[in-house]
Amino acid sequence: MTIDERIEALTMNLELAHRDIQDLQAAANKDGENIRHLALIAQDLKAAVNTDGENIRELALIARSTLDSIRSLENTARAHEQRLDDLEGQRP
Repeated sequence: MTIDERIEALTMNLELAHRDIQDLQAAANKDGENIRHLALIAQDLKAAVNTDGENIRELALIARSTLDSIRSLENTARAHEQRLDDLEGQRP
């Protein structure tokens, strides 16, 4: 192999290496864009989870309040039923 052939082979290898580096840089840039996009999605998901948590806590409060109201109505109904039973027992 002559010196010119060696120089030509080295030149081709450098050109191939340069193309590989450019391809790797393009892939790294695309990966960076994808990572930034995923970070935005993660932020949106975190906000949605926080909102869901707040909504669940609010629903739990409503459920407790509703249960308290139902129990109060139950007590009122029992009291009325007892009064009616008492009134019926007093009839001659």
